[in-house]
Amino acid sequence: MKQADKRTLWIIARSLPVHIGGGMEHIAKSTIEGLAHSGWQVVTVTNRLPADPGFPESVSIAELDAPPGVHSGRFRRACVTWARAQTSKPAAIISVSSAGSSIARLMPNVPSIYQCHGTRYTEALSKLLAGDPRGLINVWRYFFREKIDLRGFDRYVPIGPAIEKTLRSRAYPMVPPEKIHLIVNGIDMVRIRKVMGENRATIRREFDISPDAKLIVAASRLVRSKGVFQLIRAFPRLQDKKNAVLLIAGDGPHRSALEKLVASESISGVRLLGAQPRDQVHRLMRCADCVAQISLAAEGLGLVALEALSLGCPVLLSNHILVPAVPGHGGIHHTDPRNVDAIAASIDSILSSTKQDNALATAAQEQYSLTRMIDRYDALLEELIR
Repeated sequence: MKQADKRTLWIIARSLPVHIGGGMEHIAKSTIEGLAHSGWQVVTVTNRLPADPGFPESVSIAELDAPPGVHSGRFRRACVTWARAQTSKPAAIISVSSAGSSIARLMPNVPSIYQCHGTRYTEALSKLLAGDPRGLINVWRYFFREKIDLRGFDRYVPIGPAIEKTLRSRAYPMVPPEKIHLIVNGIDMVRIRKVMGENRATIRREFDISPDAKLIVAASRLVRSKGVFQLIRAFPRLQDKKNAVLLIAGDGPHRSALEKLVASESISGVRLLGAQPRDQVHRLMRCADCVAQISLAAEGLGLVALEALSLGCPVLLSNHILVPAVPGHGGIHHTDPRNVDAIAASIDSILSSTKQDNALATAAQEQYSLTRMIDRYDALLEELIR
């Protein structure tokens, strides 16, 4: 197999937003598109696509015959078969989580980056704290597989400080500390700035929210691990609950259970909006007084928090979610996601003492920009292939 052009890059991702609408998938897509715009000849290796992923024409796609988003031997074998069939090597490889570990082992002389979105260790702790024995067993099934998959990469890129901290812990001795390189998730500021130009009062009228209402917004998949049950139970405990509104954007297997909870406890002011386009979620954040992301599970770095701060809205996070602070600004608050009284008290504190801040938005847009994230990947790749 001959050496490829110095700008050829393979990015291996088990799933993309057209497969599963999770944060990892959106970051994978942004990484692919951003590096393609930077001049890399990107080949995306993924599973069968159910729809057009919307990539630039310069991005090549290799579809493998394996189920999307699944830790399967079938995907690993398909990756190896595909890689062996290529006539030339890439200049570098990026593995989205462990998706590309089999290719990285096959080509040890090709520079490789492991983009780390989470670890089995923190996932296991989350299942343990949540009292989910079945989930814990499933996690431990893959724990030792992860230790194998992590070996041999030239750089490890945690997408948030919480993951970086875990990778540097004793739980991961196979990851050399000098090879860990934090690159925080970035978001598309073009879309954010477009929403910043909209009038908050106009958006509120569209959603039938009064100008003086205290608006709390949450956006997540509707599953128990995302803390939506606790958030809804905390809502009636707010001091100004008669003037408060909670809008939850998202869908998932527990939506009907959440609707039953709202109805059975006669909780007024809570509205489940279902799945919403990302631009619509941004508009909700633009007119909110607080955005809540109180996941019970470990989170690498929630895009929701970064988007809200970039729109100037204060955020309430679980105490285990670490978001890099915006220098010279506040806006980031933490609470115990399992304590509904603590959640209510934290929301009350935010609603009574903070409000949307354009200066925070401007600083956060610089701090969390997708351009900044891609520039750092670009520099890291150039360093590796020199």
